[in-house]
Amino acid sequence: MLNELKAAMREEFQSSLMMFTNLNRPIPGLGPEPNPEPELVQDPDLYQEPAPKKLRSQDTDSDYDKYSAAPTYSWKDSLDDVSSVSEDKGTSKYLFSNEELDNLLKAVRNTLNVEEVVEPKSIQDELFGGLKSKRKRVFPINQTLKDIVQEEWKNPEGRANITKEFRNRLLFDPKETETWDSPPKVDIQVSKVVKKTDLPFEDSSQLRDPMDRKADALLRRVWESSMLGLKSNIAATSVARTLFFWLGELEDHLKTDADKDLLLQTIPLLRSATGFLADASAENIRLSAKEGALSNSVRRAIWLRQWGGDVKSKTKLCNIPFTGDFMFGAELDTLLEKASDKKKGFPEIKKPQKNYSFRNPKDSKDSRGRGKQGRWSFNKGGRGRGYLFSNLPHQSKKQ
Repeated sequence: MLNELKAAMREEFQSSLMMFTNLNRPIPGLGPEPNPEPELVQDPDLYQEPAPKKLRSQDTDSDYDKYSAAPTYSWKDSLDDVSSVSEDKGTSKYLFSNEELDNLLKAVRNTLNVEEVVEPKSIQDELFGGLKSKRKRVFPINQTLKDIVQEEWKNPEGRANITKEFRNRLLFDPKETETWDSPPKVDIQVSKVVKKTDLPFEDSSQLRDPMDRKADALLRRVWESSMLGLKSNIAATSVARTLFFWLGELEDHLKTDADKDLLLQTIPLLRSATGFLADASAENIRLSAKEGALSNSVRRAIWLRQWGGDVKSKTKLCNIPFTGDFMFGAELDTLLEKASDKKKGFPEIKKPQKNYSFRNPKDSKDSRGRGKQGRWSFNKGGRGRGYLFSNLPHQSKKQ
């Protein structure tokens, strides 16, 4: 159908170009006559040639050019617009058209035996239903695919459960994928700022806070998972676009009544390419779910950094199962209920306060009842407690 549509459009463009040639001939009586051309039978309803304007004696050659070129301007622009649209459609980065989406969804749902729910319409729905947006078909989500996502979320900090068999399919030149195989290293300038070192070794710095180190380790795993998904998507894109080309070749062979046995030999290759795409898309779901769980664990580490609890408890909380509703979810409520603090809040560790006294720590005990041995006691004959209230004449005698 697509090839037939292209052929019909090509014929219409060629016939239109032949009609446009009549517009470029000069006005009779002025200038050389062009070579006689066969007249074209034109539909008066589709196109009507404008009558040439009569030139006055004072009109110049520039006026003649203006009159003769005016009708062809709009036709030429419209033709260029059509050709540009056709070129843009042919060079689009998308091979699939959104106009085909509804038919594709209908075929997928019918093959998967997903029932179309038809809701009964009332009279009001018939009258006012067109005012709201029309409900469209959607892709079905199989329960098995949901289970794959939940399986990766149960252990958010674990590595993606990708089999060795699938990893061996992602064959690339090691030189081209060298930067994807390992997370980026810390720059020497940044490492020297975080921790001063005598020699500029790579990655010689260590983050001081334990939760910062936890977040950095989790982000490394996010990188590994995303790069593995990147390789899988590159391989799948190459196979999918090649399969699109193969199906076009198969369609051309069917139209030309090619040998049936020759066409049957291509079916196993087409099924093999389709199977590769099916496996790659399923593993990409698993990798995407793992990336989401790891990124959520990083957020947990950032928020738990503000809590004054012990490092072991923070690490355990970062790895509790993820459900998708909240950053921690119902598992946090269960842990807090088991804690000593029943207020459903994070238990704070109260540090002992130091009592600072103006007394000497060695003399911190109560010195009452110690007599003259106390700190504020004096030897016999010295200045005692009554020094401030001593008689002035006694002081004058000493002076």
